[in-house]
Amino acid sequence: MSHEELVAIVAAIDKRVSTLESTGTYKRPTLEAFQAYGEKIGLPPEQIEWSWNYYQSNGWRVGKNPMKNWEAAMRNWLLNYKKNGSGVGTANGHRSLSIFEMKTALEMKQIRCKELSDRHYNDSGAFHEWTSQPARTEFVILKKQIKELQAKIGASA
Repeated sequence: MSHEELVAIVAAIDKRVSTLESTGTYKRPTLEAFQAYGEKIGLPPEQIEWSWNYYQSNGWRVGKNPMKNWEAAMRNWLLNYKKNGSGVGTANGHRSLSIFEMKTALEMKQIRCKELSDRHYNDSGAFHEWTSQPARTEFVILKKQIKELQAKIGASA
């Protein structure tokens, strides 16, 4: 396929997406709207970021079908997160996480642990303590999830 043909295909896709967005048939959320809705329904910040990246990377699809309602998808993500600590999984018939997704989740959880530790753990002087109980709780939960992901990745390798 030539460069010109690829450019023509991309232009046609852009035109179709633009048409769908202008007719109200389909409208992808802005990052700000996505984050605001995630916060409104109680989705943790790292899960909001992960779900945004997930849907951005797969073209806003649910399985092989174009997404019709991103707010409903976020509510499902929240339900899955509450069931198994991840927005996608096998809790209600969804597919298992791929190794790539597990490694991505692992990396994000490790980054979040580092952020929590840097911001809320005081290890200077004679005392070592958390300055925020909610941050400590989130840290402990994330550490447990990290160990579980590491075990799953190790078992899949």
